[in-house]
Amino acid sequence: MSPRTARPRVNLADRPLRVHSVFEFQIVVFVAMLISPIAVVAVRPPALNPASYLAGLLLVVVASIVALLWWRSAWLARFAVLIPLADLAGIRVMATSAGANPLGDGFLLILPMVWLAYAFGLRAAAGGLALGIVLDSLLRPSWDYGDLSSVSALEFVRLVSLPLLLVILTTSSWLLGRRIRLQQTQIAAQTALTTAALEQAERSNTLVSEVINAVDFAVIAFDRAGAVTLTNRFVDGVLRPGIPDFYHTDGSTPFAAGTSPVDRSRRGESFNGILGWVGAAQDGPLAFSATSRSLAGSRDGTAGTDSTDSPDGTVLVLRNITTELLAVRARDDLVAMVTHDLRTPLTAIIGNAERLLGGTDAPATVARRIEVILRNGQRMDTMLSDLLQARSTADALVPLVPDNVDLRGVVLESIHSLTPAAAARGIRMCCEPTTAIPVFADPTRLRQVLDNLLSNAIKYNGNAGTITVRAFADADTVTVLVHDTGDGVSPADSSHVFDLHYRTESARRSEEQGLGLGLSISRDIARRHGGDLTLDPAAPTTGSTFRLTLPHART
Repeated sequence: MSPRTARPRVNLADRPLRVHSVFEFQIVVFVAMLISPIAVVAVRPPALNPASYLAGLLLVVVASIVALLWWRSAWLARFAVLIPLADLAGIRVMATSAGANPLGDGFLLILPMVWLAYAFGLRAAAGGLALGIVLDSLLRPSWDYGDLSSVSALEFVRLVSLPLLLVILTTSSWLLGRRIRLQQTQIAAQTALTTAALEQAERSNTLVSEVINAVDFAVIAFDRAGAVTLTNRFVDGVLRPGIPDFYHTDGSTPFAAGTSPVDRSRRGESFNGILGWVGAAQDGPLAFSATSRSLAGSRDGTAGTDSTDSPDGTVLVLRNITTELLAVRARDDLVAMVTHDLRTPLTAIIGNAERLLGGTDAPATVARRIEVILRNGQRMDTMLSDLLQARSTADALVPLVPDNVDLRGVVLESIHSLTPAAAARGIRMCCEPTTAIPVFADPTRLRQVLDNLLSNAIKYNGNAGTITVRAFADADTVTVLVHDTGDGVSPADSSHVFDLHYRTESARRSEEQGLGLGLSISRDIARRHGGDLTLDPAAPTTGSTFRLTLPHART
């Protein structure tokens, strides 16, 4: 379909007064032109000249058709003055059909003259008057304006009063139109200012909305009744569906009813930096710092200044601090892990040093104790070096350096290192493997796991108890069993012994201090080797058996 050129249109709200009044005035003129000859025919039928009347009516009809079809067109605003001038000409022509006075049916002339003055000003009205005089002189050339002797008193009054009335109405219409045009100009200026202010407000609102939606924290606004009035994309996209549950910093204890940051902010409270966790988020739980602020206002909705003012609502900001909190936790866990791992070799060093101070050991035993002290000191130095390396590489995990290692030799080293601590309680430790068992592991980390298992077996064993280390190989892995004759682990605790910071009920009742890190760290090391560390199920009275699996040595 080929494009068609649309006729230019003018918005009704923007059209000048002259265009807006075209259609209304033309209807009045057209109706008056129809009614006037009916009155003449009813009173003086022979006085009506059909030819003159039809000619005048034709001019008014043409003007009416133009006003009806194109009153909303843009070009009519430029030539609108021609419509009332055409009406004026039609009225003058029609007036000759009734044998009227020189000014014809003068009262009908009031309509286009008032229209010209009202919508187009005094100059247009003066032009219309001049046109009427010219037409009157052309249509009634025989009239002698100087001879008034033959004019009756009534006709003389009409001759004088009609122009005077026409001047008064024309001037009044001009003043009224001028005032309306001035008001329209003022209204248009106010409308422009209001439109500009609204556009600026919309731009500001869009900017604020984009800023609020761009930030990496949740923004929730409440009104005075506590209803949610605004949320940003963080709430809608990350915390969906809606506002979730909140927990304390341990991540599992919910806030008491009415004490969560959301509940307090709904009530209009202001607070800073309440820490906690959001339990339901799109990518898992999130840590947050909650801050609430009141919006100034009063109960009547206006900005208040006296003591009766109350907030218009509150804004709650939940800043995402998950990364920071996890970093702090990782730092604390690393410090606890290092403290725990250093305690075992340090215990061996102190125990053997105290035996040396006794001075009762044979020279061979003294040499062996000195060797244990030196070896554990070297272990501590290795741990500290690994820690510094992990820190310098921004890696929270200490790197593994696996190699083919004799498992039996590492077990014997660990047993010899912890023998003083076991002997202090009369505990006997034995290693059943009699031949070398090669595995593929980091010897330092393997020794760390075995030291932890044996030290736990010493701590939670009974006096004069026994610790047995067995090892065997099958087709897939090498297995190490560490068994003690202590109280064992209850079924309720068995599923949690590898949880970080978890301590069994018996451990909590004992005098032994601990952080609940050793088994969790040891299992992590075993899994990083491709193996695992588990607790064999058994009756609590038969002691505990931990099963360590490792890969075979590589050929």
